[in-house]
Amino acid sequence: MLSWCKIRFLHNNSCVAAFIRQYGRYEKEKARKSREKLTSLVITSKRREFQFYKGQKFDVFDAKKLASHGWKHRNSGADYFTLLSHASWLKKESMQSVLLKQKAGQYDESMTNAPLCIVMVPSRELVKQVKEVCESMEQYTGLVPVALRQDTIRQLKTENTKVDILIGNPYKVQKLIASGGIDVSRLTSLVVDEADTLLDDSFSNDTLAVLRRLQVGGGSGTELGDSGYVSEGVQVTLVSATYPQGLEQTVGDVLPFDSMEKVKTSGLHQLMPHVPQKFMKMKSKDKLPLESFHRGENNILLCTDILSRGIDTRAVDHVVNFEFPHFLSDYIHRAGRVGRVGGKNTGHVTSFICQPFEVDLVWKIEVAARQKSELHNVNANIKRKLEGRVNMQKKGLDL
Repeated sequence: MLSWCKIRFLHNNSCVAAFIRQYGRYEKEKARKSREKLTSLVITSKRREFQFYKGQKFDVFDAKKLASHGWKHRNSGADYFTLLSHASWLKKESMQSVLLKQKAGQYDESMTNAPLCIVMVPSRELVKQVKEVCESMEQYTGLVPVALRQDTIRQLKTENTKVDILIGNPYKVQKLIASGGIDVSRLTSLVVDEADTLLDDSFSNDTLAVLRRLQVGGGSGTELGDSGYVSEGVQVTLVSATYPQGLEQTVGDVLPFDSMEKVKTSGLHQLMPHVPQKFMKMKSKDKLPLESFHRGENNILLCTDILSRGIDTRAVDHVVNFEFPHFLSDYIHRAGRVGRVGGKNTGHVTSFICQPFEVDLVWKIEVAARQKSELHNVNANIKRKLEGRVNMQKKGLDL
């Protein structure tokens, strides 16, 4: 016969066992619900432990949770991870409408060599592209576009040419204005496309020279002899996929920066959520079988970073970073050649990662993807950084 104490002990044990069973069922249910919430993969990895789901939390201080964490090790093997498409490219955003202010004035439409608008871009390819877009709208607007090439510069200096929209790089624009090749008294608008590049050290002297000559800061008209005067406050539009760092310091002397309307998307400096982006860790020698690119066996355009700025590439379906860019701003521009408005497909991006300095950028990209945050230090002055790197190398050699 069991004693009262033994009966009580067994009863207590059965309660504990029941509690443990109930708690176990609770934990399993909690884990199941958690898995249900994390069904949408954002990052897939060769190693499943580094996969990342929509809604999952990421501790930025725990670098070991990055798929690319060990990629700097010289013995790191072939590895990869992919940022998957997880959102539409188009978001409905509540953005305050900004109406462009057009200066009223009396202009003689029969005037020649006197543009209404000047568009500045960094490359010949963009000059051609912008001109083609303007030409496609000419029948509706009646505005005549002119691309600023060497032959048109001579033409503008010697002949009477109808020009409403003048398109060229800053150097040619400022030389033409300085030589009196165009009459700027009719000018109402100046567009600086790819502003992060044109306000970089590579172009900024010529860009700022144009801004100063056109007296875009407002105030009374500036006399220009027989050609008339620049209209008060030529409207300036700065357009760029990335926001130039130190913009106020760069243009503060020639533009009333505080009075500028700033329009930006909430996705500024963020990775495109609708374009899959794959990162592959490999050794340099492993890239050799892709020599078929060079032999033209594939339908692939080989290019430098000059083609990554502003070129409309709706037919492009795949961007391959055969050599990974040195700067985040270049990665954004390169990746932006796919997933464009009007394209048939969203496209995808593949990057080959070989060098330790490339891994540094991949870390920043992966952290931004896991945190759903913007990329940091995007707007570095490329020329200044390159010069700094060269100086450091020289000092290293001296030592």
